[in-house]
Amino acid sequence: MVAMVAMVPHRMAVLAFAMASAAPEAPALRGAPGADLRSSWQHAGCCNGCNTAFCSPQSGSCYDYKGKCCYLECGSGSSPQGSLPAAQPHADCCDSCSGSSYCSPASGTCYASKGKDYYLECAGPRPDFVKVANYACTTSVQSETFYDLSSHAECQEKCFQFSWCRFFQFKDGTVDSCLGGSRTECEVLSTCDDVIDASCWDYYHG
Repeated sequence: MVAMVAMVPHRMAVLAFAMASAAPEAPALRGAPGADLRSSWQHAGCCNGCNTAFCSPQSGSCYDYKGKCCYLECGSGSSPQGSLPAAQPHADCCDSCSGSSYCSPASGTCYASKGKDYYLECAGPRPDFVKVANYACTTSVQSETFYDLSSHAECQEKCFQFSWCRFFQFKDGTVDSCLGGSRTECEVLSTCDDVIDASCWDYYHG
């Protein structure tokens, strides 16, 4: 009788140990110390493919701003708010942002508003220019001049290269009476405040 009583505590201890061993461990909380979050990121190296200030390690998308706390800060593309990035791999972003008002030369993203000073202003769809023969514009806020182009069509293409260009004018250098000899001249203009008679020039507006 004494031996049986002595065995009861021993059996209870063995049973308690077995139950403790079989109990599942409490799951580690995501984000808790020791949890490797990077193992769940499919695009942990997204900065290598982005020339922007931030990127998403979950989607791999590139961003100019930190929209979520999980976005990685990319040292190569980061810059102070509004300042011009050193690298501009998408300087021609307006070409792929038809209908948008602005785009980022750093990421190539199109925008409806100018969120940063360095965003390019896009002219939108190409206008159909109307020719006004023997006239020229004398005053414009912004302009660029090109020489020795073969035709007004090349001058028009120069205009399309600038997001601010709204007008252009072309002087045919084959006309002997025009000043400047045999050189053709092209001017692309952002505005036109004054148009005058000019027999050697043709003025084009959208």
